[in-house]
Amino acid sequence: MRYNRVRLGILYFIGFAVILAGSLLIFAGSIEGGNASTGGVILIGPFPIVFGSGANGPLLSGLSLFLGVLMLEVFLLSWLYFRAGEPSHEMQE
Repeated sequence: MRYNRVRLGILYFIGFAVILAGSLLIFAGSIEGGNASTGGVILIGPFPIVFGSGANGPLLSGLSLFLGVLMLEVFLLSWLYFRAGEPSHEMQE
């Protein structure tokens, strides 16, 4: 099964734009003197790096970790689903 490169490019652009907009909103909120809280998870292989700062930092870190695990599960399940539908290379010849 081949993926449409244009659709994938649009999805990459939307993801980048959402991350950039969120970063700019946090930056603008902290410039005005507001109290900004941040939290996130970086997954490097099977090792999560969890970080957070501010009053709601632990809550945001936990939410980020939960969403990260959920996205990883959806990715793996969709990969298994689409892989199961593809015929093996030996059968194509």
